[in-house]
Formats: sequence, structure tokens, C-alpha cells
Amino acid sequence: MLNIMNKKASFLLFIGLTFFLSSCFLFQKTPQKRLPTAPDKEDIEKKLPENKSVTHEEDSLRKEKAPVFYDIALFVPLDIDRVVSGNFEVGSAEPLPSSTVDGLSFYEGVLMAVDSLRSENIPVRLHVYDSKSEKTPLPQLFKSGKVDSADLLLGAVRDNAFNKVASFAKQKKINFISATYPNDGGVRDNPYLYIVNSTLHIHAVAMQSFVQKKFGSKKITVVYKNNAQGKKTVGYLNDAYNNLNYFNKKPLNLFEWTGEVETQTQQLVSQLDKGKRNVIVLTTLYPEVSLNIVSALAPYGEDYRISIVGMPTMNGLSALKEKKYAGIDIYYGSVFPYENLAEFPVLKRMMWKYFALYHARPSEDALNGFETMFYFGQLLNKKGPFFRKDVNNSNGHLATEFNFQPIYKKGETPAYFENTRIYFLKERNGKVTPAN
Repeated sequence: MLNIMNKKASFLLFIGLTFFLSSCFLFQKTPQKRLPTAPDKEDIEKKLPENKSVTHEEDSLRKEKAPVFYDIALFVPLDIDRVVSGNFEVGSAEPLPSSTVDGLSFYEGVLMAVDSLRSENIPVRLHVYDSKSEKTPLPQLFKSGKVDSADLLLGAVRDNAFNKVASFAKQKKINFISATYPNDGGVRDNPYLYIVNSTLHIHAVAMQSFVQKKFGSKKITVVYKNNAQGKKTVGYLNDAYNNLNYFNKKPLNLFEWTGEVETQTQQLVSQLDKGKRNVIVLTTLYPEVSLNIVSALAPYGEDYRISIVGMPTMNGLSALKEKKYAGIDIYYGSVFPYENLAEFPVLKRMMWKYFALYHARPSEDALNGFETMFYFGQLLNKKGPFFRKDVNNSNGHLATEFNFQPIYKKGETPAYFENTRIYFLKERNGKVTPAN
């Protein structure tokens, strides 16, 4: 769990009293989370998914003159009504909810990006809304008309809040950038939605492409659990396999993992080729399940030359540094290349500035908030609020090479746009390096 300092009252009071925020006085400790490594920037997936033609009906809505400010509505789960008393005091008996901590970290990163944009004379103005507010819930907020004039909606929201903001964005034809939620929430026919943190579908497609490109001549075994998520992931992998145009591609061998570790391990190992490279693809999203399977296979790693390819949730598993996993190559995907931030001067300066303000290392949420706000702030300044056809052409690239593509479910209208750029990382003997 996160260790959080409770010197937050003045900050939360400031949020509760005003919509426009230009600085943050929150001091907190954030976890020392291990972050993924940045690969070469030119190594970008270009065919995930098929890019069909997109109409640009919003072109007719472009403003003839640049505005005095670009108004950006930020939605974050601060939960002020619950964590702040009527006297605007923050209780110290219990730590803040994890969603509030994550929301605050994202918000801090956004504020720093706003400062950077203004230093470049880019006219952005931030309006902050608590997506968990009980006094002004989202439906009431949207009915009030306060958000109608926004040029961009930016959210670190999930579940019902995500769907409500996405619906409002479609209704008002305002682009909504969902920065943290790796899910589409069942949204369809909404070309104003942009998903930054890629969904399970895109991760599975990228995983299949990565495995076939790197291990196409090896034996590939997919370990899955017979549940809804496991079967869905296998379906995505099979669809991606059928759509790959690679000259040589290896079929996937399916292995159902029931949870009986000793018996299952023996059965799985019996299907591997001793003395040859064997690739094990783990479909589970639960890191503890992945770790249990890796632990069971570790004793066989040398004889069977096992390589593990898992989901992004494996990132940050500190146990993988233990000696018993030495010699096993473990790969996993990630949307954000934040392992070696020293490679990116802008983010390195941001980290020092963050440390000076908050006496802590920025979390991935703070980095995400900074990058996403800076990228789309630059895009607003370059193309205006209706940037669909130019979404991948911002001057705000920092570390992450976003690659937004239309996702089609049915019909010719995009269900939404999604970032399809997935970085793969290799962890061996506790060291993380780029893998693609």
C-alpha cells in the first residue's frame, strides 16, 4: 500500500474553492515504482489495427481565429467530499483512498505540463472537476452547462465516470482523452474518444506480433485459465494470428492452467522441447498468478531454455529480481517507456522540478499526466480543438510515441481511437532492457 503524508489540507481546500488551478501545493510521498525502459523511437508498430478512412465532419466546426485560451476540463477522482471535513481538514486516522492518491499524482503532472505549455506561450487554461463529487455529480455538472465550452476533455477516470464523460464528449462533439483507463467501457460509435492506455485487445494483438517476430521459429505455448478473460485473450491472439502477414509464423499451442501447480507444471513441461528454446505466453492479468506460474517453471528454465511473455501487469513485480528467477527471460508489454528517464531531457527536468516541489519521485501517474497534457496541449495549439486527422502529428512528443488508430466494431464510424504503440521489455537477472 502507498505511504501518504497527510499534509494535504491546504491543497484540497484550494481545489474545493476554485475550478481554475494554476499551481499545486500538495506534498506527498509516492512509491518508488520500477518503470519500463524506452526502446528506439523509430521502432513503432504501424499496422495495429487496420486504418480505414475517416470522415472529418468536425472540420466545419473549426474556429476561424485562435482563442484567447484553450479551455481544458480535467476529470480526476479526488473524492473531496469523503476525505475532507466540513472544516476543510484532512483526517490522519486512515490513508487516502488509492484512487484519490492516483488522481492527485496525475493532477500534479498535468499542472506541471500546463506550466511548461505556458512557458512556451501556449494559451491553455485548466478547469478541474472531481469525478467522485457527491455535491456536484457528473450528470448534474454536465446539465449545468459549465463544461459545454471546453476545447478538450482530459480524464484519469474509470468505470461509470469514464462512460459518463465519453457520452458527454460525443453529445457535445468535444474530444475526450482517457489517459489511464485500459478499457473501452463498451463505448461504440464515438469518434471523440481517445484511449491512451491501450486495452486488452490491443495488448493481445501486439503480443502476438511481438512473439511471432521474435520467436517465430520456436515452440510457442499459450497458458490460459478457462474464465471469461482467459478465453477472450485467446480469441484475440487467434484473430491476430490469422491477420498477420508474416511469411513464417508459428501456430500457438494452448494449455489450460487449472491452478493445481505441481500437476499442471509437470504436464506443461512434458509438452516442451528439452534443449531448445520454448516460449510460454501468459494471458492472465493477475500478477500474482503470473508469478506463481513463473515460479513453478523456474527450476526447468535452464534445461528447456524457457522465455516467458506476459501482460503489462507483470511490470513492477519486485520478486522477479530474486535469484531463483536468474537465467529466465521474461518479457511484458507497456504503454509508457519510463524505465530510463535520463534518456529524455525534458522528463529528467520534470523529475527534478517535481522532486523540488513534492520531495518525492514522480509516480507513473504523474509522468502520464505530464506527457499526455503536454502532447495534447501542443496539438491544440497547432491544430485547434478538432484535431482528429492530425492526432499523431503533435509537437509534444516527449518519451512515448503515441500511435492513435481508429478502432472499428461495426459500420464505418470508428468506435473510438486508441493508442496502439506497445513497448516490450525484457527482464533478466533483475535488469530491464528494451525488447523491441
